[in-house]
Amino acid sequence: MVIRHSYSFVLEAYLKDKFRNQVAFGTEWIHPREGDIHYLLEEGYKDDDIFMALLQFDEWELIEKHAWN
Repeated sequence: MVIRHSYSFVLEAYLKDKFRNQVAFGTEWIHPREGDIHYLLEEGYKDDDIFMALLQFDEWELIEKHAWN
């Protein structure tokens, strides 16, 4: 699974700024801290594509099971 190429440059720039020391694009993954995930949820970033790009699948399953219940 790789980060989807359909993201706009604006979103990529936002993510790079938000997760400045954690972001890796291409074949690597972004690993935000738990607090950052709560921030994205609180700010309304609930689109599955964003979370699938941010997290490996097993981590995504944990967030899906716990964050929205």
